[in-house]
Amino acid sequence: MSRCGARRYVRAARLFDGERAIYSDKLPELLDARLMAMSPQAFTLAGFERVARVDYAQSCLVSEVQPRSTTL
Repeated sequence: MSRCGARRYVRAARLFDGERAIYSDKLPELLDARLMAMSPQAFTLAGFERVARVDYAQSCLVSEVQPRSTTL
């Protein structure tokens, strides 16, 4: 949980790089994250992103990463 400038604590979802196991800053964190839907294939998170002190409502469909096929 983080403060995110609000006067309360909020849940935050972040993107992690699976190969390095560290936080990735490629996308802003999803603040006030809520689980909206779930299936065997994926789940949906909803919340807001803060970019340059402006809040944007956002939802994310999260699914398993398919391995890249390599051809030799």
